[in-house]
Amino acid sequence: MDVDDWGLSAPPTACLPSGDAALSFVRAPTWTNFGQVLGTMVIRGALVGTGIYLAGARGKEFWLYTGAATAAVEGGVLVWGAWQAYK
Repeated sequence: MDVDDWGLSAPPTACLPSGDAALSFVRAPTWTNFGQVLGTMVIRGALVGTGIYLAGARGKEFWLYTGAATAAVEGGVLVWGAWQAYK
């Protein structure tokens, strides 16, 4: 067995789907890759929104806080993807 059989020489990939989607989009900004980023954003929004709802936000505040938190995290993931792709 050599090193490649264990996958140790493979380039690093993200551990989460959002990281994989960000890397794909940054490396090749196509509509398909953009759709993957949007998909992970929707899933993240559901997770974040659940926490914000349980914390007591309702109505307009719920949507505002969920959108802001989701966009901030997704922005960070895209910056991370750009840094990984171009370092």
